[in-house]
Amino acid sequence: MELEEIKIKNIGKRGFFRGISDNRNIKVLYTDVKEKVRGRIFSKKGKLYCDDIKEIIHKSKYRIKPKCKYYYKCGGCCYQHLTYDREKQIKTNQAKSLLGLPPESYKVSKIYNYRNSLEFDVSGGKAGMHPRMSPFLINIDKCELMSDEINNYLKETIQKNKKGFEGEVRAVLGDRGVISRWYPKYESKKTSFANLKFGGKKLNGRIFYISPDTFFQANEYLYSGWLKKIKLLILEEKNSFKSALELFSGVGTISIYLESIFEKIKMVENNELSLFLAEKAIDEMALKKNKFDIKKKDLFQKSPVKSDADVLVLNPPRAGLSNKIINFINQNSFKFIIYSSCNYKTFARDIKKLEQYKLDKYYIYDMFPRTYHFEILSKLKKE
Repeated sequence: MELEEIKIKNIGKRGFFRGISDNRNIKVLYTDVKEKVRGRIFSKKGKLYCDDIKEIIHKSKYRIKPKCKYYYKCGGCCYQHLTYDREKQIKTNQAKSLLGLPPESYKVSKIYNYRNSLEFDVSGGKAGMHPRMSPFLINIDKCELMSDEINNYLKETIQKNKKGFEGEVRAVLGDRGVISRWYPKYESKKTSFANLKFGGKKLNGRIFYISPDTFFQANEYLYSGWLKKIKLLILEEKNSFKSALELFSGVGTISIYLESIFEKIKMVENNELSLFLAEKAIDEMALKKNKFDIKKKDLFQKSPVKSDADVLVLNPPRAGLSNKIINFINQNSFKFIIYSSCNYKTFARDIKKLEQYKLDKYYIYDMFPRTYHFEILSKLKKE
């Protein structure tokens, strides 16, 4: 396959850039706008790609040497070849172009060694991740995004015990060390309460319980400030709000942190293991149990019932809100909404469907530096 020249025109989706070669649109990785590169172009599912640049004819002023030795092979990062200032510019412009206004602020802490969790596939004597455009597994003995503790577990435990195992390993970092689970291939990942592995994590004066079987934010360096900002966004209204409803409440991080400013908080979550850990945290801190109403509901298939809560808090996964939840919000009358999203595209889609509310302001928290992901924390107010 011969090398072809590609001119990079603009920024695409999911870390790709849009290039042109012989009047053909090409999705290109590991480049930048205005670069001219030469690489191999291939077709996949009717679209043209280039993920292996062999020559940089015209180089971006932001291009730097990636820190990670696996960068061009592993599918995790997409901006290590650019300065962080350029990455910040890209993410800010992406949010602004869809939302119609700039963020109030942009927060970032460490751009490396910030992750307190790991999810690796293990197969054929390898443990690691898959390249973006390939099914083949890349063996990785160190990830530059992960904390020293997680990397030590990767090196001393996963890499030394990978032979003969086929499946997935998940690990999270608690206050007393790494908690992990190895999921054999072709076996259910569903875990019983009796077999649940978990540990404590102290944050902002609260104790939470985390597990490889449940979700907890991977970047604890920004998590503390993110929680404080949620609280400030509520308190700045200067009105007396008695109750809150949180959808996708997880292990209770937001609701438990906000408990001092509400008389009643309802938490709704799909994962019963997450709710179990939330209740355990409430017990551990001796909080008033009658303040919390904890419900399990499949929020992807079923809509919550009518709510009389004053404030709605939303923190969904990247898929965003289902139409049933959108309809539920439109049929109720919350005084305002706090919506935090790790996918700016589904966030923009969702808020357009809300009939009573408009975007008042938002903040970018870059929980995932060197990747194309970032968190948007927003307040929506009644029109």
